[in-house]
Amino acid sequence: MGRLWMLAGTGDGPPLAAALLARGWRIQLSVVSASAAEAYPRMRRWRCGWAR
Repeated sequence: MGRLWMLAGTGDGPPLAAALLARGWRIQLSVVSASAAEAYPRMRRWRCGWAR
């Protein structure tokens, strides 16, 4: 499958990400904070950067 850049929240995002990962998609995920990223436990690698 391809790669998808996902801009999502903590409601619909985690189940959608899990479904896409199960189908072989590679996902780059953007969330608003580190605490929001905790809703995505199946994402293996994190690279965090914050605009100041």
